[in-house]
Formats: sequence, C-alpha cells, structure tokens
Amino acid sequence: MKYSVNPNLNAVMNSIETQLLSKGRDKQESLQIIKRYIKSFPKEPDYNLAQHGGMLVSPYDVRELNIKCGYSAVVQNKISDGRVWNEYLLRVGRVAKELLKANEL
Repeated sequence: MKYSVNPNLNAVMNSIETQLLSKGRDKQESLQIIKRYIKSFPKEPDYNLAQHGGMLVSPYDVRELNIKCGYSAVVQNKISDGRVWNEYLLRVGRVAKELLKANEL
C-alpha cells in the first residue's frame, strides 16, 4: 500500500503493515486481531498493537528499521528514544486504521 510520497517513510509503513498482517494465520485473521485491538484500546496511539501486540520492542529496534528503510543513521542517532518510540506508535496506529479502511472492516 502507498502511505507516503517519501520513499523512506513508505518503506517503514509497509514494514509495519507486514508485521501487522503476520499477527494471525492469514490476512483475514490478522485484520480481525487488529480490529479487536482498535476496539479495545481506542485511546492508545498504536491501539496497543506495538506496546502489547508483539511488534518491535524498543527504540533501538525502531531505529534499526528506520535505517534499513533508508533514513540516515546519523540523523537517527540525534533523535531521542522517546521521540523515536512515539513516532513508531503513531505510525503503527495509522497503518492499522488504513488496513481496516482498505479492507472495509
């Protein structure tokens, strides 16, 4: 799916999509799991999918993902752990909502 015109951000978002869609045995089951999290934790930026759903577990892992997707390692090391983590949570939430919208759940 196309999430951004920025190729680096789009690569990160597509990686998050892959992680989210691997939560179940197949795409439908994964979408149902995502839907349950969104319904259960509507006030969390990631709907608790990242925080408690078995995705990346630390700012270090998120930095590595960002670097793998084309973001500069130098820039990544200048950003605080809190900011890296918060941006990841927001991105997970956005991808989750887009997946449900695209699949009309």
